[in-house]
Amino acid sequence: DALPIYRISDAPFMTRQQIADEVNKWEKMNEKGFDKDYFIAANILIRNLRIMHDHQVLHNAIHEQNYTWALELLDFELCRTPNYPYSQADYERHVCNLYDREVIQTYQIIIYIAGFLNETVDFKRLDNLFLDYGFDLNKFKL
Repeated sequence: DALPIYRISDAPFMTRQQIADEVNKWEKMNEKGFDKDYFIAANILIRNLRIMHDHQVLHNAIHEQNYTWALELLDFELCRTPNYPYSQADYERHVCNLYDREVIQTYQIIIYIAGFLNETVDFKRLDNLFLDYGFDLNKFKL
């Protein structure tokens, strides 16, 4: 029996208990002892984005339909890696800007999660968490 995949975009169709069950699992990954659930999620998502970008992996489709409540990123169909670069030179030319876009998209996912969980976002603290992982939001070109 396969476990159900609850995408973040499925939230309106899930029971509050199903969402609570998924969010409670995040505590196992709360290595920094964050007090807000959205911040636990933020740490996981930003760390995973850092790992992908350090390995030159560009997902290129980060949005709430491609994340699960287990904080797994799905659908790597449009992904770009060093072994599988884009086939057209013009696409490849835009890759550097797409990395910045993924950071902003991850930021949006975190805001979405916080909003759904009715948690108030501490934007300064969130920006600093991005900075801890080497993403200086003030330097991005969008």
